[in-house]
Amino acid sequence: MSQTHQVEIFGEVVTKTYVDWSRDEHLREWAALQVISAARPDLVPVPIGLEEPEPEREPELEGKRRPGLEGELGAGSERELGRGLGSGPEPGVASGLGPRPEPGPEWERAGSESGLESQREPGAAGLERGRELRQRPESGVELGARALGKVRAGAGRPVVVMSRLAGVPMGGCLSAAQLDGLRVALDALWSVPSEGVESIDCGRFVARVRRSVVSWDGGGVIAEAHEVAREWLAGADADELVEPRVPVIGHGDPNLANYLWDGERVRIIDFEDSGRSDLAVELANLVEHLASRGTDWRPFLSRYDVDAERLRAARRLFAAFWLTLIRPGGPSAHRNPPGTAEAQAERLLGLLR
Repeated sequence: MSQTHQVEIFGEVVTKTYVDWSRDEHLREWAALQVISAARPDLVPVPIGLEEPEPEREPELEGKRRPGLEGELGAGSERELGRGLGSGPEPGVASGLGPRPEPGPEWERAGSESGLESQREPGAAGLERGRELRQRPESGVELGARALGKVRAGAGRPVVVMSRLAGVPMGGCLSAAQLDGLRVALDALWSVPSEGVESIDCGRFVARVRRSVVSWDGGGVIAEAHEVAREWLAGADADELVEPRVPVIGHGDPNLANYLWDGERVRIIDFEDSGRSDLAVELANLVEHLASRGTDWRPFLSRYDVDAERLRAARRLFAAFWLTLIRPGGPSAHRNPPGTAEAQAERLLGLLR
């Protein structure tokens, strides 16, 4: 699958260059990081600089977009495209700050310095972080500035520059301590008022899942799950999710690798698919993500006072979404071991019955 961005780490900072920005991914990430880092310091990278694309330059993936993902839920999930049930960080990744494994750019986020003549002001938090970084000769700020300058002089793509975070990408079966750390981090994220970010188009996502479920014809348990999902999607339950009931800032890509664990706490990265969302929808997106299969989420979910029927409807929607990705002929079928689609079909049927 085509990558939507490239990441380079320079000491204390990282540049994130967007190859695909047809949904204004760079602006979504920039806005979210500004709002969140101002309210909850050290939870997410501090945004330091934003370089916008040349007006005449089109995203390189234009015309090859992932179908139906324009500013909607599930964009990040489809970009990850299921690294396998219960999958976690790539083998050999010792730290969320180390060299980025191929092929995914989803592991580390951070940024360069504020003295980069970015086309937007970095904001007070970014300026303060920039001054702090400048005082550290080992920070690699000069390297970050040089890298951004190289991008500016060449590709003309959008770039977001952010502070570097500590931690190791989570994955597999989360420990009790990791689950507690994740809950604390998400509670902090969801406590930030959502007015400062753009909305996530849940309505478009519902329509995309409906189209995908109807468009497939096969056999066995996968076909059975599609048929039951079609019947459920013909009703109004999924449409009830379109308008947020408990508005929160939605992460947009809850792959466990986007939550960095330092042994004591969790920090969050990758906000290019973020936006104003709903608490029940965000919980469902997390627990139904393909990378979350190794963990029992029942104790985690029990701590949240959300409408049980609304949460169940959201989980059904995301479970159906994942089945459309990993079914035979789906965009990520080849990236998962045999039996993955059948297991997902059984999971969906369990939620639907």
